[in-house]
Formats: sequence, C-alpha cells, structure tokens
Amino acid sequence: MFQDKHIKIVIGISILIFIVLISIFLFNTVKNYNSKHEDTKDEPVLSLTTDSNIFNVSSIQIYSSANALNNSETQKDYWDLNLFQFSDLAITVDNHVSIDGLTKKNTVKDLYIDNISYPSMPDKGHPVLYYKNSSLLGVGVIDEEKIISDKVNFNVVSSNSTDVQEPTFYADCSNPISLGYLNKNILTNYSVSNGSNTVSFNGNGNTGGSTANQSAYYGDNFSLWNGFTKDGHNFSHWTDQYGAVYYNGWTRVADQDMAFTANWAPWQHTVAYNANGGSGEPGDQTKTYGSILTLSGGIPSRAGYTFS
Repeated sequence: MFQDKHIKIVIGISILIFIVLISIFLFNTVKNYNSKHEDTKDEPVLSLTTDSNIFNVSSIQIYSSANALNNSETQKDYWDLNLFQFSDLAITVDNHVSIDGLTKKNTVKDLYIDNISYPSMPDKGHPVLYYKNSSLLGVGVIDEEKIISDKVNFNVVSSNSTDVQEPTFYADCSNPISLGYLNKNILTNYSVSNGSNTVSFNGNGNTGGSTANQSAYYGDNFSLWNGFTKDGHNFSHWTDQYGAVYYNGWTRVADQDMAFTANWAPWQHTVAYNANGGSGEPGDQTKTYGSILTLSGGIPSRAGYTFS
C-alpha cells in the first residue's frame, strides 16, 4: 500500500515537471517568434553583411606637404623662417547602404576616437593632432584651435547639410573622418636672403619717352605703366620674356627678374575716292602708317569728260 502511494506521488511529480517544461518551451517559442517578427519588421537584416562587419573602412587618403612661416613680414631683404610639415588624413567608412538602404543597423549612433598616442616622437619639431574640416583636406590651412590630446568626440548628425567646422560625422557615413597632423618648428629662425628682382622695359623701336626700370623684392607687387612713344603708333600691350601678355596698368608679383617689351599698333588711315561729279569711283582703301599703299586702278567716268 505504501509502495503504491509512493509510485503515485512520483508519477504525479513527473507529470507536473513535464507540464512545467512544456509551458516554458511554448513560452520561449512564442517570445522568440515575436522578437524575430519585430526585428524583421523594424530592422531589416543586411543581406551581405553580419553584425560584425556592417561598418568597414573603405579607403584612407593621406595628403602630406611642408611649408614655412615668415616671422618678419615687414622685412623685405631677408626671410626669417619657421619650417613645418603637415599631413591630412581622411578615413571613409562603408556602411553598405547600397545593399539594403539606410537602416537602424547601418546608421552611426556615436563616434569617438580615444587612446591617441604617438608610437615615436620625431627628432625635430613639435607634433600635434587636430580635427581638420573635410572641405579643406589637402589645403595647407592649419587650425590649431582644434587640437586633439587623447580623445576626440564627433557630433553625429542626421543631416549632411550641417556645418563641419567642429568635429562632425554624418550618421549615414556620407562624409569622411578627417584629421590633421602638424609637426611645427622643425627648423626655426632660418634666414634666407631675399634679393631684389630687376624689372626692365624695352621700348621696341620707340622714338621718344622712357619707362624706368624697377627693383622689387620677391613677393612684392609692381605695376606696368608705359612711358614710351613711337611716331605713327599707339601703345598696345607688354609681353614678358615668355610671351605672356600684360596690359597697361596691370600688376604682377615679383618672383624673378623680368623683362617687358612694348608692343605697338600702327596708325591706320582711310583713303577715299571722289569722282567729282562723275561716277564709278573706287571703293575706300586703308593706309597703314609706314607701309606703301598702291592706289586703286579703277577709273571713274563722267559724260563729256576724259579721266586724266
């Protein structure tokens, strides 16, 4: 009797555990179905990507150059230079928007760069890292007000019309992550003699007047004014030693010795014919100063008269 009762209790407990397990299984099945159904509806899964590679670096562009700052802008006969080197870096992110369009999964929510450090310091200069406006990539514009120490937080925005003067990244990855590197004062107070350039003028057959030669330091502007005259001619323009054309009153930056030659336009006169009561006079001709004109061979006529 006791054994039968014991068996009944064991069977009852087993049935109860079975019912509980079935209930848990059904509950999880419904929950997983609903979860998958909601994910499919709200966040389409990218067909050619996984959660681990939705965002990839598609390209890295680097522009590097060097330049110098003149510490003595008012001093013309020499330059006091500080040499620097700069590099611009643009990292383009591919969010596979071309596969399934823009979704919640391939939209950037937050972006920052941290743990910034230099693996080794240059032997000369003082390196700094700064945020670079992407519209100025490759342009030697240094903005030291945007210097980055060990971390930079980007303002992630949804509109690609937002100004990018400050660290900004578009949520759809349509603009690059742009940074600038500057190693300034690689060489300081480097003096370079700035000899003056001679600007000379040739009257090219002028018969009067003069145009004085000029001296101009590198980088200075000088003006081109004609003082020459030539009989029977009007001044037309200047040409330099390379054939480039400059007109009277133009300015040019001195970067070497320059020689300018005057170009002249000869006067031109109209020669007209009058039949003096007759008809059939020749048409007008143009006489250029300094050239020989052959008169027209046309003969006019007049009743009762012979052309002499």
